Amino acid sequence: MQGKLIYVYDALCGWCYGFSPVMQQLEEKYMNQLAVEVLSGGMVLGDRIGPASAMGEYIGQAYKRVEEMTGVTFGHDYLHGLLQDDYAIFSSEKPGYALTAFKKRQPEEALSFAHELQLAIHQDGKGPDMDETFEYMADVFEIDPDDFLAEMNSPANKRQTQEEYDLVKRYGIQGFPALIMEYDQQLYLIARGYAPFEQVDGIIQKILSGKA
Repeated sequence: MQGKLIYVYDALCGWCYGFSPVMQQLEEKYMNQLAVEVLSGGMVLGDRIGPASAMGEYIGQAYKRVEEMTGVTFGHDYLHGLLQDDYAIFSSEKPGYALTAFKKRQPEEALSFAHELQLAIHQDGKGPDMDETFEYMADVFEIDPDDFLAEMNSPANKRQTQEEYDLVKRYGIQGFPALIMEYDQQLYLIARGYAPFEQVDGIIQKILSGKA
């Protein structure tokens, strides 16, 4: 393939959840022209990690805008379960480790993994810091759960995930979602934040036709 779409997302990002259907459309349309790479952005790390309930009030208002703009819906178990749970932890660490581990096994399915993980969180209210969530994800993709958790939590996998965060920073990405197109030895930032399919597709067409 001549080019690649580099999708920078975070499993906890509501706007990434809204952008997921756009990415699925792009992957389907350009499957014979452009590879798709998914990178973890690391939105909630370090001192940002905390109880899910601390985000409940903010997300309880913000999700309505995401639904209106993107057409996705947020589940009852997310809005009234996970976001009301004082013991659930909001952290991007394990989702990042999980994507890194998954890409070693099934790299061609990385976008599907990211999508299913976001559904698990934003629809089913599964905790992003709980091993049970990633055991469930392993089952979805027919991977042995114990093996997957062991790989996720290995020091080498964690280092590789940190290297991915560092790569995202070098790209200059500070918000999510973001979409970069690599084509003809050049990088193009074609989406910063949510953008509808028609808008992103139009930019891709210009790049492919040499009119960008």
